Amino acid sequence: MVALFERMESHVGYRKIKSCLLVGCTLFLLSSTAQANADTAHAAGMHHIAGVKAIGLAAGGSGVETHSFWGAGLFYELVAIPHWLEVELAASALFRAHITRIPIDLLFKKPFALSHNTELFVGAGPAYDLVIHDGNTHSAFSLMASVGAYYWLTERTGIVAEIDYAYVFSGDGEHVFEGAIGLMMRFGH
Repeated sequence: MVALFERMESHVGYRKIKSCLLVGCTLFLLSSTAQANADTAHAAGMHHIAGVKAIGLAAGGSGVETHSFWGAGLFYELVAIPHWLEVELAASALFRAHITRIPIDLLFKKPFALSHNTELFVGAGPAYDLVIHDGNTHSAFSLMASVGAYYWLTERTGIVAEIDYAYVFSGDGEHVFEGAIGLMMRFGH
């Protein structure tokens, strides 16, 4: 585990990611505290979720070396049909030496409530991946599948953890595996 953190610290984008996550988490916690002090509706009436995630990604294709990326992302989720359909729009910035990936995905998710504060979900949808490599830019579309869990600490604030797989339609194709953990907040009616 120590070796993993040492590799992360030597990574080109690590300081940028660390700063973004620190600012995002601070703003998240401040807004969460302010919301907790206000009169709030019951969680069942809240139809919007927003959050920040720390992301690790491994990408590789057939006969191609696997590369790892680290980064952060933001997401917004709309509860379209309570207990049946959630729609998530997410964007991330992922880094490794001389390469930046900016995936944007639209996931359609089915939640499964295990208790009043724990939910599992499965999802799928399209994604668009912009890659900047030594000043050259290319993009590709992909199909993505996701499994994960929400754990609500309060009515409004929670933790999300998920694992995603994407097949990127570029060249011979690319397989992308992603793990993410983050903070989230529910709001609205």
